[in-house]
Amino acid sequence: MPKDSPQVSLDALIPREAFEVQGQQSQNIGRNVPMISVRDLEPNSFFYPFLRKPDFQRETNEWDAEKICGFIESRNCL
Repeated sequence: MPKDSPQVSLDALIPREAFEVQGQQSQNIGRNVPMISVRDLEPNSFFYPFLRKPDFQRETNEWDAEKICGFIESRNCL
């Protein structure tokens, strides 16, 4: 259940990067990984340094606590 609290912004937690990164067009990115786990998103994981927020992601600064809790619960993979 959500608690009464001020609105929060989750947007600043993930760095942004342009869709086309100069100098990487010809690099082999490796094999396609169809699925990752929550543990793959931890700071010491292989994927963490490569996480980028897409430009089209909606901002969350207008979300109230109930909407944030609903979003987190909908992404619960444990």
